[in-house]
Amino acid sequence: MVRQNRLDQWFAYEWLSDNLFSILLIGLSVVLAIAVWMVVRRSDGWYTRRAALRRRRDGEDET
Repeated sequence: MVRQNRLDQWFAYEWLSDNLFSILLIGLSVVLAIAVWMVVRRSDGWYTRRAALRRRRDGEDET
């Protein structure tokens, strides 16, 4: 039983070491996507409804 447990542990370490770069890359991509989403959500760019209302109020949106 102890031998089987050590063998399973070794396989887990081998799998982790083989896939560590992929795991880090996926984690970094998720963190970057969340950061970009937060920046886009907080920005008051041309594409937000609030910005469109502000442009209309200030008279910039006359076509």
